[in-house]
Amino acid sequence: PGFWDLDLALLKDFKMPWEGHKIQFRTDAINVFNHTNFSNPGANLLIPATFGNITSDVNGPRVLQLGLRYLF
Repeated sequence: PGFWDLDLALLKDFKMPWEGHKIQFRTDAINVFNHTNFSNPGANLLIPATFGNITSDVNGPRVLQLGLRYLF
């Protein structure tokens, strides 16, 4: 099976009143579209129950992460 995944990061810097200081707000999204990528089908002939069946995926669900950073 094919594999595709899209990760995304958005960030915004806010200048502080002190010279050179900033606060950064960041949002990271892993597997933005929550697309399932299936693993390869079972190839062991000795286990007929799983032969040719896809029983798992290779990527996880969508993950969102928020962050706040102080830069000086």
